[in-house]
Amino acid sequence: MDPRRRARVRLARTGAFQVWALAEQSGGSRRAPQPAAGAHAGAMDGAPGGDAVLEEFRRALDEDDAVHMAAMRALNVAVDRSTARTWMQLEKDVSEAIASLTGARPPAAPPVHALSLSLSCSSYFRYVSRAFSTSAAEAGDFSTAKGDVVRKGAAFAGASARARRRIADAAHGFVRDGCVVLTLGRSRAVAAVLARAAAEGRRFEVLVAGGGGEGAGSAAAAAAALARDDGVPSVAELPDAGVAKAMARVDLCLAGAELVAESGGVVARLGTFQMALLAAAHGKPVYVAAESYKFARVFPLTQDDVGDDGLDHTPSRLVSLLFTDGGVFSPGSCPSLDGL
Repeated sequence: MDPRRRARVRLARTGAFQVWALAEQSGGSRRAPQPAAGAHAGAMDGAPGGDAVLEEFRRALDEDDAVHMAAMRALNVAVDRSTARTWMQLEKDVSEAIASLTGARPPAAPPVHALSLSLSCSSYFRYVSRAFSTSAAEAGDFSTAKGDVVRKGAAFAGASARARRRIADAAHGFVRDGCVVLTLGRSRAVAAVLARAAAEGRRFEVLVAGGGGEGAGSAAAAAAALARDDGVPSVAELPDAGVAKAMARVDLCLAGAELVAESGGVVARLGTFQMALLAAAHGKPVYVAAESYKFARVFPLTQDDVGDDGLDHTPSRLVSLLFTDGGVFSPGSCPSLDGL
């Protein structure tokens, strides 16, 4: 089989929810969580503590937590409330909670992307599998091991804010006095970098395009939040159609990401690819700020592989540097998931 096809990521629909599946990778791959028999989209009744899972997810989003961490917090509630006495029963409960959560896709502002939510759930499933195996071997008792998994999961779910602080520490120096920064919407990681640069006393201008967002995800809302909540000294809204015109006076582009592929390319807010193409034409750097838990073993080759109308894929050749909580990397030296 063509190696490009073997590595190709397909958006596979698995009944109640969507997951990104690695197609026939050499060396095998971990099984993605599958909906349990009888699970259906939007139904919370079958999952352990289903209402509590959805409530925790909404609460985490309201607290400005990232979708990835909100999903992990919610699924940790499902594990905690599970009455399972064996690993297979616990696996079934987690799979049902995942199917219910991703099927329901509760509304949020800005909207929750199906891809982010599905990958977050798949990541949590793998985490539970590894953590339970380790804890069970050490404890030798199911209930003790399950409690250990819940405690570790709660600690891991608190990593989002810490990750953004570390990104800001590593990246704020790239935002210099007097520079003009172009961004799309309001990525939490990008906002942390800009807020830290502003706190250091630097004066700079931020141009905010909407990337097709509406309401809380619009350029106007993002610009207002950067000025009001993050202390950025000069923020201006930029219509999406004006990105090309403004690029000549931009010093750097700073984008967030929904995920970072193993190739170093990024899946991000719609318009990021366009911004990166224009930046390359003008010789301007494109920096991407992303928490390390967004690194995924996926290999999108075309825009069709993204499978979400609100996102696009920017190949690694258009990304100058990746700002992560593990440090600053070029896409070519993008670390493995195990290295972050």
